[in-house]
Amino acid sequence: MKTITLKVACLSALMTVGSPFFLGCSHKSTGPSNRGQPYTSITFAEGAKPHVVMETSLGRMVFELWPDNARENCQNFVYLSVTGFYDSLTIHRVVPGFVIQGGDPKGNGTGGPGYTVPAEFSAWPLVLGTLAMARGNDINSAGSQFFVCLGRLTSLDGKYTVIGQIIDGLDVLRAIERVPIQGERPDPPVYLTRVYAEFLA
Repeated sequence: MKTITLKVACLSALMTVGSPFFLGCSHKSTGPSNRGQPYTSITFAEGAKPHVVMETSLGRMVFELWPDNARENCQNFVYLSVTGFYDSLTIHRVVPGFVIQGGDPKGNGTGGPGYTVPAEFSAWPLVLGTLAMARGNDINSAGSQFFVCLGRLTSLDGKYTVIGQIIDGLDVLRAIERVPIQGERPDPPVYLTRVYAEFLA
Protein backbone atom coordinates (compact mmCIF):
# COMPACT_ATOMS: atom_id res chain seq x y z
CA MET A 1 0.00 0.00 0.00
CA LYS A 2 1.49 3.31 -1.06
CA THR A 3 0.51 6.68 0.33
CA ILE A 4 0.22 9.29 -2.42
CA THR A 5 1.36 12.84 -1.75
CA LEU A 6 1.24 15.87 -4.00
CA LYS A 7 2.86 19.25 -3.52
CA VAL A 8 0.78 22.23 -4.60
CA ALA A 9 2.26 25.71 -4.90
CA CYS A 10 -0.61 27.85 -3.68
CA LEU A 11 -3.63 26.41 -1.91
CA SER A 12 -4.41 29.88 -0.56
CA ALA A 13 -5.55 30.84 -4.04
CA LEU A 14 -8.54 28.54 -3.67
CA MET A 15 -11.64 30.58 -2.89
CA THR A 16 -14.99 29.45 -1.52
CA VAL A 17 -18.18 29.22 -3.51
CA GLY A 18 -21.77 28.58 -2.45
CA SER A 19 -22.72 24.91 -2.89
CA PRO A 20 -25.53 23.85 -0.57
CA PHE A 21 -26.78 20.28 -0.57
CA PHE A 22 -29.73 20.11 -2.97
CA LEU A 23 -32.29 17.33 -3.28
CA GLY A 24 -34.96 16.57 -5.84
CA CYS A 25 -33.42 17.57 -9.18
CA SER A 26 -33.79 14.72 -11.66
CA HIS A 27 -32.32 16.40 -14.76
CA LYS A 28 -29.22 14.57 -16.02
CA SER A 29 -26.22 15.94 -17.84
CA THR A 30 -22.57 15.05 -18.13
CA GLY A 31 -21.75 18.77 -17.95
CA PRO A 32 -18.89 20.68 -19.55
CA SER A 33 -15.28 19.57 -19.40
CA ASN A 34 -13.26 21.15 -16.62
CA ARG A 35 -9.83 20.63 -18.14
CA GLY A 36 -7.26 23.02 -16.71
CA GLN A 37 -8.60 22.86 -13.15
CA PRO A 38 -5.97 21.97 -10.53
CA TYR A 39 -7.40 18.53 -9.81
CA THR A 40 -6.53 17.35 -13.31
CA SER A 41 -2.93 17.00 -12.06
CA ILE A 42 -4.14 13.71 -10.53
CA THR A 43 -3.95 10.71 -12.86
CA PHE A 44 -4.94 7.09 -12.32
CA ALA A 45 -2.82 4.28 -13.74
CA GLU A 46 -4.51 1.43 -15.54
CA GLY A 47 -5.99 -0.92 -12.94
CA ALA A 48 -5.16 1.34 -9.99
CA LYS A 49 -7.59 1.27 -7.07
CA PRO A 50 -7.44 4.60 -5.23
CA HIS A 51 -8.52 4.58 -1.62
CA VAL A 52 -9.20 7.62 0.53
CA VAL A 53 -8.74 7.36 4.29
CA MET A 54 -10.82 9.68 6.46
CA GLU A 55 -9.48 9.92 9.98
CA THR A 56 -12.20 11.52 12.07
CA SER A 57 -12.55 12.49 15.71
CA LEU A 58 -14.65 9.32 16.11
CA GLY A 59 -12.40 6.94 14.18
CA ARG A 60 -11.17 5.93 10.75
CA MET A 61 -13.11 5.20 7.56
CA VAL A 62 -11.68 3.94 4.27
CA PHE A 63 -13.38 4.45 0.91
CA GLU A 64 -12.57 2.79 -2.39
CA LEU A 65 -12.99 5.28 -5.25
CA TRP A 66 -14.27 4.38 -8.71
CA PRO A 67 -12.47 6.50 -11.36
CA ASP A 68 -14.10 4.49 -14.15
CA ASN A 69 -17.46 5.67 -12.82
CA ALA A 70 -16.64 9.35 -12.28
CA ARG A 71 -13.09 10.18 -13.31
CA GLU A 72 -13.05 13.97 -12.83
CA ASN A 73 -14.86 13.85 -9.50
CA CYS A 74 -12.49 11.13 -8.25
CA GLN A 75 -9.52 13.18 -9.45
CA ASN A 76 -10.90 16.13 -7.51
CA PHE A 77 -11.57 14.15 -4.34
CA VAL A 78 -8.03 12.72 -4.35
CA TYR A 79 -6.56 16.15 -5.13
CA LEU A 80 -8.36 17.77 -2.20
CA SER A 81 -7.34 14.89 0.05
CA VAL A 82 -3.63 14.89 -0.75
CA THR A 83 -3.35 18.68 -0.57
CA GLY A 84 -4.79 18.75 2.95
CA PHE A 85 -7.95 20.66 2.00
CA TYR A 86 -10.18 18.41 4.11
CA ASP A 87 -7.94 18.29 7.18
CA SER A 88 -9.61 19.84 10.27
CA LEU A 89 -12.95 20.44 8.52
CA THR A 90 -16.16 19.17 10.12
CA ILE A 91 -18.94 16.78 9.32
CA HIS A 92 -21.41 19.66 9.33
CA ARG A 93 -24.61 17.73 8.64
CA VAL A 94 -26.00 14.50 10.05
CA VAL A 95 -29.46 13.19 9.19
CA PRO A 96 -29.92 9.74 10.79
CA GLY A 97 -31.08 7.14 8.29
CA PHE A 98 -30.20 9.47 5.41
CA VAL A 99 -26.69 10.99 5.10
CA ILE A 100 -23.70 12.52 6.79
CA GLN A 101 -22.17 15.46 4.92
CA GLY A 102 -18.79 17.20 5.11
CA GLY A 103 -16.06 18.87 3.08
CA ASP A 104 -17.22 22.48 3.54
CA PRO A 105 -14.45 24.93 4.55
CA LYS A 106 -17.15 27.28 5.90
CA GLY A 107 -18.76 24.54 7.94
CA ASN A 108 -22.30 25.66 7.15
CA GLY A 109 -23.13 23.98 3.84
CA THR A 110 -22.26 26.94 1.59
CA GLY A 111 -18.50 26.58 1.07
CA GLY A 112 -16.35 24.98 -1.61
CA PRO A 113 -12.87 24.95 -3.18
CA GLY A 114 -13.38 27.91 -5.53
CA TYR A 115 -14.22 25.87 -8.62
CA THR A 116 -16.80 23.30 -9.68
CA VAL A 117 -16.64 19.83 -11.20
CA PRO A 118 -19.02 18.58 -13.91
CA ALA A 119 -21.60 16.01 -12.87
CA GLU A 120 -20.86 12.41 -13.86
CA PHE A 121 -24.11 10.55 -13.30
CA SER A 122 -24.29 6.76 -13.46
CA ALA A 123 -26.48 3.78 -12.71
CA TRP A 124 -24.70 3.00 -9.43
CA PRO A 125 -27.30 2.76 -6.63
CA LEU A 126 -26.86 4.78 -3.44
CA VAL A 127 -26.66 2.28 -0.60
CA LEU A 128 -25.30 2.23 2.95
CA GLY A 129 -21.74 3.63 2.82
CA THR A 130 -21.89 5.04 -0.72
CA LEU A 131 -19.73 8.16 -1.14
CA ALA A 132 -21.11 10.84 -3.47
CA MET A 133 -20.63 14.53 -4.22
CA ALA A 134 -23.05 17.12 -2.85
CA ARG A 135 -24.11 19.97 -5.13
CA GLY A 136 -26.38 22.98 -5.44
CA ASN A 137 -29.30 23.64 -7.80
CA ASP A 138 -26.92 23.59 -10.77
CA ILE A 139 -26.22 19.93 -11.48
CA ASN A 140 -22.61 20.85 -12.34
CA SER A 141 -21.96 22.72 -9.06
CA ALA A 142 -20.17 20.01 -7.07
CA GLY A 143 -16.91 21.14 -5.47
CA SER A 144 -15.54 19.80 -2.20
CA GLN A 145 -18.67 18.83 -0.30
CA PHE A 146 -19.49 15.14 -0.14
CA PHE A 147 -22.03 12.93 1.54
CA VAL A 148 -22.08 9.31 2.73
CA CYS A 149 -25.34 7.37 2.65
CA LEU A 150 -26.74 5.92 5.87
CA GLY A 151 -29.06 3.51 4.08
CA ARG A 152 -30.54 2.66 0.69
CA LEU A 153 -31.55 5.99 -0.86
CA THR A 154 -33.48 5.15 -4.01
CA SER A 155 -34.76 8.73 -4.28
CA LEU A 156 -31.20 9.94 -4.98
CA ASP A 157 -30.25 7.35 -7.60
CA GLY A 158 -29.00 8.99 -10.80
CA LYS A 159 -29.16 12.49 -9.34
CA TYR A 160 -25.75 12.77 -7.66
CA THR A 161 -22.24 11.81 -8.74
CA VAL A 162 -21.27 8.55 -7.02
CA ILE A 163 -17.51 8.28 -6.50
CA GLY A 164 -17.02 5.28 -4.24
CA GLN A 165 -17.98 3.02 -1.35
CA ILE A 166 -16.89 2.49 2.24
CA ILE A 167 -14.76 -0.64 2.65
CA ASP A 168 -13.66 -0.24 6.27
CA GLY A 169 -15.00 1.72 9.23
CA LEU A 170 -18.73 1.14 8.94
CA ASP A 171 -18.83 1.20 12.76
CA VAL A 172 -17.38 4.72 12.64
CA LEU A 173 -20.00 5.81 10.11
CA ARG A 174 -22.69 4.48 12.44
CA ALA A 175 -21.07 6.26 15.39
CA ILE A 176 -21.23 9.56 13.49
CA GLU A 177 -24.89 8.86 12.71
CA ARG A 178 -25.58 8.53 16.45
CA VAL A 179 -23.98 11.79 17.58
CA PRO A 180 -26.29 14.35 19.23
CA ILE A 181 -27.44 17.01 16.76
CA GLN A 182 -28.86 20.50 16.94
CA GLY A 183 -31.03 20.73 13.86
CA GLU A 184 -28.77 18.73 11.55
CA ARG A 185 -25.46 19.92 13.02
CA PRO A 186 -23.46 17.57 15.27
CA ASP A 187 -23.10 18.91 18.81
CA PRO A 188 -20.35 18.38 19.86
CA PRO A 189 -18.68 18.76 16.42
CA VAL A 190 -17.26 15.81 14.50
CA TYR A 191 -13.95 16.62 12.80
CA LEU A 192 -12.11 15.28 9.77
CA THR A 193 -8.73 15.26 11.51
CA ARG A 194 -6.84 13.98 8.45
CA VAL A 195 -7.83 12.82 4.98
CA TYR A 196 -5.32 11.22 2.63
CA ALA A 197 -5.15 8.95 -0.41
CA GLU A 198 -3.62 5.54 -0.99
CA PHE A 199 -3.32 3.58 -4.23
CA LEU A 200 -3.40 -0.19 -4.28
CA ALA A 201 -1.60 -1.89 -7.14
